[in-house]
Amino acid sequence: MTLEAGAEGCGSARAEFRKFAEDIENSLKLLCAVLRGKDAAALRFPDLREDYRRMIPAAGPLVGEEADRMANSVNTLWGQVGRWRGPE
Repeated sequence: MTLEAGAEGCGSARAEFRKFAEDIENSLKLLCAVLRGKDAAALRFPDLREDYRRMIPAAGPLVGEEADRMANSVNTLWGQVGRWRGPE
């Protein structure tokens, strides 16, 4: 919700915000697929940190802080799922 509220006020970052939000959603879908048995090596995981870097210059500090937390959380979850699943 914080990201949505902040994105409304930064029109120049709207496209970057949308890309970041879509990639967060796609990342979670991919994580679900891996947990259901899909081979992680066959999937292309979005670069959330790059999305974040593109969005930040036009975003406010509150949006930046929340986006950073989201990127860190999803990337950490990806690493944990990879360790849990082990080598295919």
